[in-house]
Amino acid sequence: MEMKYYDAYLARESGVHLDEDEIWLWGNFVFQSDIEVDRPVRFVLEKKSLTQDFVDVSSAFLVSNKLFEVLSKLTDNYKTYPTVIRKKDGTVIEDYRIFHIRDEIACFNWEKSSYVGKDEVTGTPDYRTIVLDRKVLAEHQDKNIFRMKEIKSAIIINDYAKKMLEKAKITGFIYEELAVE
Repeated sequence: MEMKYYDAYLARESGVHLDEDEIWLWGNFVFQSDIEVDRPVRFVLEKKSLTQDFVDVSSAFLVSNKLFEVLSKLTDNYKTYPTVIRKKDGTVIEDYRIFHIRDEIACFNWEKSSYVGKDEVTGTPDYRTIVLDRKVLAEHQDKNIFRMKEIKSAIIINDYAKKMLEKAKITGFIYEELAVE
């Protein structure tokens, strides 16, 4: 049976955003593979509580300790960054970290996907439908989770990873099955 792949993306708005002093990070966790940070990255939580394990803030993937335990079993090519999430009342949440997935695979099938052009700066396709390239994926069967090189904000997972995330009752993701041709 052929492996299935999914785009795993943020299920709902979390109420978390970068602290105003951290705006320099906007998008950097997508386009740079080795950001150096000498202190915890600061975030602000606008809601009463943070109830999901996965949060995407400006493409900085915040993960709970519970989610980190699962992800670290799915890939060994990642980098983490400490975070501090401050609530409106001043209390601090420290059991999240930024999880940067370093594996990138150029698997966007340009012939089969539906898109209307590319961003002039990043080269990212303005896509309608993503189709993954079967030949490329066959060369990377050992990768359970990775970023798509052409759409760096996309987290792609395989069946095995999806089952592990579901078994651990991880919250915050929507899984959209992708075609492979």
